[in-house]
Amino acid sequence: MNCEEELKKAFILAWIGDKKQVEKITKECEKILSSYKPLFKEISDTRANINKDFELPKKLREKNITPEDIIQLAFFRLTKRLSLTIELDIKNSEFLKYTIIDTGIKKIIRGYCEKCKGYTYQIIKSGIGFFIQYDQIIYAETYQGKIEEIIAEIKANVKNSI
Repeated sequence: MNCEEELKKAFILAWIGDKKQVEKITKECEKILSSYKPLFKEISDTRANINKDFELPKKLREKNITPEDIIQLAFFRLTKRLSLTIELDIKNSEFLKYTIIDTGIKKIIRGYCEKCKGYTYQIIKSGIGFFIQYDQIIYAETYQGKIEEIIAEIKANVKNSI
């Protein structure tokens, strides 16, 4: 399992509120990266024993802590933060996962399309609002209109980028 790629996916899924899928990815990556957990205390202790920030890299090298170790530790810490994802009502279509957040004044649509590539920006014709698609991430805001029609319009536009 490539935790770097999987955590990228988990980050987007956390953004749309897919807690179950995020937990599945983070548990697997946490098992793989758990050997880096003690490194956090060692880095913290080293940092506490220096006078100036610029001394930290030298002290870490003296303790044989490599940049790769620090990156793996950062991934481990990210798994912990991603596990705090809040579950939202996820809707699935054949190629799009999305959630609708109703703030009262506007509706925000956050989506994920695994196979999509490219950039699209468009004013929503079936309501007042816009949507943006940047590679796999879809974001839309709407102030008026039937949400079903708006979702259908977004799906039609996103389908062209697969």
